[in-house]
Amino acid sequence: KCGKISEYREYCGRCGAILPGSEADRKARSYHPGFWTRLLARLIDYAVVFAPLLVWCLLAAGLTLWFTGGIEALGDPAYAQVAWRAAGHFSLFLFAPLALAWPWLYFTLLPLAAGATVGKLLLGYEIVDSYGERLLLRTSITRTLAEALSLLAFGLGYLSISFDEEKQGWHDKIAGTFVVRREPTANGL
Repeated sequence: KCGKISEYREYCGRCGAILPGSEADRKARSYHPGFWTRLLARLIDYAVVFAPLLVWCLLAAGLTLWFTGGIEALGDPAYAQVAWRAAGHFSLFLFAPLALAWPWLYFTLLPLAAGATVGKLLLGYEIVDSYGERLLLRTSITRTLAEALSLLAFGLGYLSISFDEEKQGWHDKIAGTFVVRREPTANGL
């Protein structure tokens, strides 16, 4: 800040600012994950969210075929049309509630219980509020709802992570949250 730089120190002796290139500077830069790290975490999360949905969808389709007489009954074109229409409605009835609820529950409740989603946990990060504490339910709900805004605006809310000094997306700014490196606990996790 003041311009006085010493190659033997990590902090300025006058103003206390972190000196560029110091070990403290490197640690500070790695504290908040950048866009690409968070994108990788999000892709892991999507795999965790959509794999059970795919299994559920296949189960719903299988149950539907079983209830409508199976594939053998589809030899009659008139019956096949009615059976597939019924199968579609039945699958939708079974699948839609889970398809809507599961991602919302995952992205809202998991940060409450574990401090982050599976993707962030695997990469060593957690989601905290502006005080560095675990999220409250209302903060987590706000963040999840605001993520829709980040995504629906052509992903600009996520892309803003690249340009923000504290690596916050729009959803983080709206909810007052930060993604930070997890501190190891006594057992090393």
